[in-house]
Amino acid sequence: MRLMVFGAGLWLGTGCADHKVGVYNTPPEVSIINPVGGESYEAGALIEFDAVARDSQDDSDDLSVTWSSQLDGFIGEDPPSQSGEVYMGVSSLTEGEHVVTLTVIDTHGDSAQTSVNISVGEVDDDSGDPDPDPEGTAPTVLLAGPVSGES
Repeated sequence: MRLMVFGAGLWLGTGCADHKVGVYNTPPEVSIINPVGGESYEAGALIEFDAVARDSQDDSDDLSVTWSSQLDGFIGEDPPSQSGEVYMGVSSLTEGEHVVTLTVIDTHGDSAQTSVNISVGEVDDDSGDPDPDPEGTAPTVLLAGPVSGES
């Protein structure tokens, strides 16, 4: 880099130095609005994912967005709107417990990600409790107290 120095309109000198000049960049910010973690969906149902992705150096619609699941892998990609809104609707997730991750990459290669846990289809809850009323009959109530004459 060559530097020329002027003072009060007069040339004062020149100098050369090696300096690295870098571009300051911060990673994007991302958050999933919907679905809320822990929600359950029937197999084949439309699951609508809504998120917000923003970056302080890039326009939102210049960001790269990828949705994935640890069970199904790549789910989809669609850039955010200019306001940073991200939407994806999917009805093809396999049955099971999913960790759905949204990854956002800016034009400088910095990234951010966030995840949400959801259930699709019948998921084994490991409660071990059999259905208490498999026939749909009315319950029986037995009062154990107070005994006649007690208060």
